[in-house]
Amino acid sequence: LFITIEPPLPPLPTLREQYDSNEDPRLLRTARAWSEALESKFKKRRIPTTVMDINIKTVFITRYIRSQNPSEVVVGHTDASSIAAMEKVAWFVAMIPSLSDAVAFRSNCDIWTTSEQFLQMQAGDEEEHAVLLCNY
Repeated sequence: LFITIEPPLPPLPTLREQYDSNEDPRLLRTARAWSEALESKFKKRRIPTTVMDINIKTVFITRYIRSQNPSEVVVGHTDASSIAAMEKVAWFVAMIPSLSDAVAFRSNCDIWTTSEQFLQMQAGDEEEHAVLLCNY
């Protein structure tokens, strides 16, 4: 049995889910407008400004980026700004196992954790690895 629908149904518009947030609502509206303006200009790109944290609240991505010194266990006694130290940091971050949010949180949502939460969990997905590497 083979059934088709003619004409084909158009794809549904993307739904923007709204979650609780501690962020300023005016900033959230401005960020959403900025993101939508860029996405209309660059049709194939998704430009998020907010993500969902471990408490299922909307937070700005920039809240996750901050300077963080790597442990001396990671870099040893090398100069923190040396290429050797950077290679050790990259190796350390790469050794942390990858684990999808669907497995870690039993959720279909993309949940971001802070670097501290990521290191405590000792696993995470690509966002956690990228943020930790950026913070170091």
